[in-house]
Amino acid sequence: MIKIMGLMALVAAAGFAGVLKAAELKERIRLLEEFLKMTLTLKGRIQYFRQPLIPLFAQVGTAGNTSAFHLLKQCRKQLEEKQGEISQVWIQEAEKIYGRTAITGEDLEIICHMGSFIGQTDYENQQMQFSFLETRLQEQLTEAREDCRQKGPMYRRIGFFGGAIAALVLL
Repeated sequence: MIKIMGLMALVAAAGFAGVLKAAELKERIRLLEEFLKMTLTLKGRIQYFRQPLIPLFAQVGTAGNTSAFHLLKQCRKQLEEKQGEISQVWIQEAEKIYGRTAITGEDLEIICHMGSFIGQTDYENQQMQFSFLETRLQEQLTEAREDCRQKGPMYRRIGFFGGAIAALVLL
């Protein structure tokens, strides 16, 4: 009886691991969508109001309670306190916020790219960089959705089947 309960727990644990892996794929989509939303909000504010970065980050940072908007809040805070370069501050904060998430290395590279041009180039070049960034984010979102559609069910099945096979081996 105890052995059967242990084997059932093994199947459930392996299945749960597969479900968690599939959930990571959905989390990546959510994080990329949030960052795209923040990017579009920031681009619109820059386009219409043309404010300095710190007040702009303060206004846009309060527009949402997500990782992307938290990145703006943290960058504003660091820029006010340390008077550092936006590119360095942006990369440090992006790595802190997104480092241990479902974001891939390529996604993080795209997120960090924003810090290399925001507030450092003329208006027209900055708008072109925003367009480029939006395109790359859309490509990453398409890839993430496709991964989730294809690999999500596979991870769940592999988890339960792997647990079942391990249970059979231990019988």
